[in-house]
Amino acid sequence: MVEAVDDTTSTLLIEPVRERDNNTEIGCALLDADDGQLLAKATARLGVVDVRRLAPGFPKVVEGPKLRTVEKGGSATLTCRVVGDPKPSILWLKNALPVNMTNRRYSISTLGSLVIQNADESDEGRYECVARNHNGVTHSQSAHLYVKVRVFPPFFSRRPESRYQVMPGGSVNLSCVAVGHPMPRVFWRRGSGEDLEDAFKAPYGRNVLTLTAVDKTENYSCVAFSSLGNIESSTTVEVKALAYPPSNLRVLKQNSNSVELAWDPVIAAPDNNIVLYYLIEYRPKYADMSDFFTLKVVNQTETNVTNLQPYTQYEFHVRSVTAVGHSRPSRPVETTTHEAPPQGPPKNVHSRAVSVSSIMVQWEPPEKPNGFIVAYMVYYTSQPTEPFSVWSTKEVGNERLTTVGDLQPNVVYTVRVQARNSAGFGPVSEPVSVVTQPGIPGQPQNVKASAIGARRILLTWESPLFSSDITGYVLRYNSTLTDHVEEEVGGSKTERVVENLTPNTDYSFQVYAKSQRGKGLFSRAVSQRTNPSVPSGAPESVVVEALSSRQLRVIWEPPLKSQQNGLITGYRINWEPLITADDDADDEDGDDDDDSAVGTVEHSADKQRSVVIDKLMPYTDYQITVAARTVKGYGPPSEPAIARTHDDVPGAPLNLKVTPLNASSAHVAWQEPINKNGILVGYSVHIEELDHLGLPLHSGRMFPAHRVASDKNETVVHDLIPNTNYSFRLNAYNRKGDGLFTKALVVSMPSLPPSEPRDLSVELIQREMPVKLLLKWNEPEKTYAKPVLRYRIRYATLDNFNHTVETQFTNLTSFILQNLKNGRSYEFAVAAENEQGFGLSKKLVVTTPTAAPSGAPYDVRYEIDPSAKRLQFSWEPPLLDERNGEITGYETRLSIPSRNDIVREIHESTVSFLMGEVGVRYGFAVRAKNSRGYGPWSEPVTVETQSDCKKW
Repeated sequence: MVEAVDDTTSTLLIEPVRERDNNTEIGCALLDADDGQLLAKATARLGVVDVRRLAPGFPKVVEGPKLRTVEKGGSATLTCRVVGDPKPSILWLKNALPVNMTNRRYSISTLGSLVIQNADESDEGRYECVARNHNGVTHSQSAHLYVKVRVFPPFFSRRPESRYQVMPGGSVNLSCVAVGHPMPRVFWRRGSGEDLEDAFKAPYGRNVLTLTAVDKTENYSCVAFSSLGNIESSTTVEVKALAYPPSNLRVLKQNSNSVELAWDPVIAAPDNNIVLYYLIEYRPKYADMSDFFTLKVVNQTETNVTNLQPYTQYEFHVRSVTAVGHSRPSRPVETTTHEAPPQGPPKNVHSRAVSVSSIMVQWEPPEKPNGFIVAYMVYYTSQPTEPFSVWSTKEVGNERLTTVGDLQPNVVYTVRVQARNSAGFGPVSEPVSVVTQPGIPGQPQNVKASAIGARRILLTWESPLFSSDITGYVLRYNSTLTDHVEEEVGGSKTERVVENLTPNTDYSFQVYAKSQRGKGLFSRAVSQRTNPSVPSGAPESVVVEALSSRQLRVIWEPPLKSQQNGLITGYRINWEPLITADDDADDEDGDDDDDSAVGTVEHSADKQRSVVIDKLMPYTDYQITVAARTVKGYGPPSEPAIARTHDDVPGAPLNLKVTPLNASSAHVAWQEPINKNGILVGYSVHIEELDHLGLPLHSGRMFPAHRVASDKNETVVHDLIPNTNYSFRLNAYNRKGDGLFTKALVVSMPSLPPSEPRDLSVELIQREMPVKLLLKWNEPEKTYAKPVLRYRIRYATLDNFNHTVETQFTNLTSFILQNLKNGRSYEFAVAAENEQGFGLSKKLVVTTPTAAPSGAPYDVRYEIDPSAKRLQFSWEPPLLDERNGEITGYETRLSIPSRNDIVREIHESTVSFLMGEVGVRYGFAVRAKNSRGYGPWSEPVTVETQSDCKKW
């Protein structure tokens, strides 16, 4: 059977293989698709071997795949355990074709199993594994993998409404949503049974039917279907006439900004439609056909329309609204709102001197007079700081010009104008100044300032009225931070660009005109703020703190106020790791992993001035900068702040290699992890015994983790079982804990050194120091037909953490151990060696006999308490090698001149005595004891008590 994988790959399956197929030549030819010419050819010869005459090491499938069912999206493992010598390679077939291992969802485990992740329907099929080495090829039994898909029939998540009402000729949208697995198609059907679209081309899940120019009532159905069934939901599109418009719309009352309306209710609507609400539509009558304003009125036939303009004619009409739609508008009504006081002051107020005792004042009406202006009030004074109520006044009719006389010569007067209609007075105009000196220029008019940059403002003005001999202008400006500055503008120019200003700063400007007759008056001051600019300073007080191995918190303060140059709208935080030369050397693969830890985040100014940066590298120094932003852009970054993330568990070590040294020892080597994520403390080598199928032998001997210092990258593991498969794994650890493991490496130990010696025992030859022991044993039960070359004796004390392992060798089955210490626990391990190496050790723990201590306590020290007249001594027990057993107590001796010695037996390593008179010389010694007696006395300690001494 020939199966094609694609246009360029195919496989040939011969099943079953017969003896007659032996020595068959099989060829594969590549032909030109157009003319059939031979382009390439390859041949192979099939060899068929009788199962009874298989070569040693021929591949054998010990356990093949079995029937499996997996849910879509889950993971499936198809088992394949093979043996052979050399170890066979494994090929997986699906439906007799090689599995495409370039698919990242597929992987083969160390032991040969096929692992499929995130399974989908395309993974379903029959699988088999093929074991191959130079001795031959064997296939496993095939097994079917089923991928189960969770399915459910269609159901409506949003049905169409049971009824839609539409006016004749109107439009309506009918919406329908259905879900299921597989996702159903959704289409619409007319009530007569006519499908409105091809069901098999209908969209999945949701369908909206748009009906236009509807002229009759009709039923429609939404149908959803999939391979699991179909469902249906019906609705009615009902055509109904519009409601009648309300009648007798009228104005009940009004004022300057509101009108109260009333109308008669609609008693009956066509087709018994209920009036839901009324809709008032209104607009100014002479508003160039602008859109109507609307007001919704529910359950009432009266309403008050507010927010109208005073002294304005409006037109109103009303509609009734039902579920079908809006009715035609009612007959309109028109009305004019009442007057209100003028909304603004008179505009463009000007004044000039007519003579040394009179001035002329001119103005324009307010922009919104809110009625008919009946009069203007002119206010003037030579003392503008006085209360406005004491200013002189002159009332003028509807004119826009007046002359004020009886004034003082060469005096500056301030003038303001106020308009009045039948509703009252409006606001007073801005003051203008005039001097009663004919020929002096008046105030420049319409002074305007506009920012044209962060440091420049354009100032424009108009020449004073009635001034013809102006020779130039002078402008004066200042900010809240600077003094007044004056600049001259020559000739008839009426604009000036003021430069070298401070960004985002308010400035006040005034202008006066000059003529041959003198200086005019300053114009009214105008203010303008320069445009913002990028900040000229960096954020202040940048602080970075580590939160975890992958997070840093950044906190800062805004730039100095004088350096902000505008409203701070946001901040940009940049970070990057500080890579040292050592770090670069560690990154041997050149993959530039650090790019993932370089980043930028933008932060709004209306949030708290702190941000948490995550997804960083553990135990890494980062430099962080913060820059502030205005609408114009970012300013300079702050000085870099340096912080280090917390450490984390390290990554897996690299390039694990295990080399058997002999049948029971292996050399393990590795390279340190790329990602140490902290200061490495050490490594752990984990060893697991495997059975002949490569599975963990949980009932076998367990190996504790083999610890290795962090400055080492190799170790030797002893006491392994010959002719046994082991799984080696390695991980590094730091103060945060164990890191990731390497992939397991399976190693077969050579065979076969001797088994452990039998009947290990010990006899005491010499009890006193130095202790001598005779260690005896019998030959191992299994020497595997190899003579025992020698025995290795290892021994060490168990009561000392820093014990040294001693090693001795002998050709006999006994050995005398000399120079042992009294009262110590020793562990003896005896292993036999043949040409394959050392076998397992037979272990025995022996405690040597106790002897009296051979050393005295040391570090004897004393302390004097004059107030309590007590003398206290303390010491350390004899050295471990001199104790010769467990110390059970001490004997102390205090010598006092002209008195008998004071001798005490105690259990602690401290003792105190009452002192006699000050100035007496004391002598002190102590010795230790165990179950065999006392040891030697310590060197005497002499104490001379003095009144000013407390401690030695």
